[in-house]
Amino acid sequence: MNCKISGKQINLGESLTEYAKNALSDIVKKYYGKDAEFSVIVSKENGNYESDISVHLKRGVTINAHGENADPYACIEDAGKKIIKQLQKNKQITRSKKDRISEFLFKTNLDNPETNAEFYGSEENAPLVIADIIDNIPTMTVKEATEALTNTPNQVLVFRNGNKVNVVYWRNDRNIGWVQS
Repeated sequence: MNCKISGKQINLGESLTEYAKNALSDIVKKYYGKDAEFSVIVSKENGNYESDISVHLKRGVTINAHGENADPYACIEDAGKKIIKQLQKNKQITRSKKDRISEFLFKTNLDNPETNAEFYGSEENAPLVIADIIDNIPTMTVKEATEALTNTPNQVLVFRNGNKVNVVYWRNDRNIGWVQS
């Protein structure tokens, strides 16, 4: 886990730096394990300390929070509480999305319009099939790809393993499938 803690025109000292590092490391580990980076910038404006915290999750989500207090420790804690709320909300949205997609995959068949009409009430309410174009296919091992798939809201991940294109995806039985070319 990468972390950067700095002061804007102030010297933070070792104690405040360690406090910020430990507090935010615990928060991020609780919700996303080691798959995140964060930065903290502490400054002093008009007699109050301000902290700006940015957490970047490896799946591409960035969460920002701002805290303000006369005490620098309380200022970091205030921003940390805001980060916790946002991480909880993000985790809940991700789980909800995975549940909706799983329900769709269990109950529908995209090739059968009658099944879609039955599930959605009519064919007009059925989802559209949209093609995604991938410009830059990442190179990674199968293990890295399965870890990346579990940390994203996506159901499919296309990657390059050596010089071959591979796919990992969530199966209907909630296991991960792997297609190797």
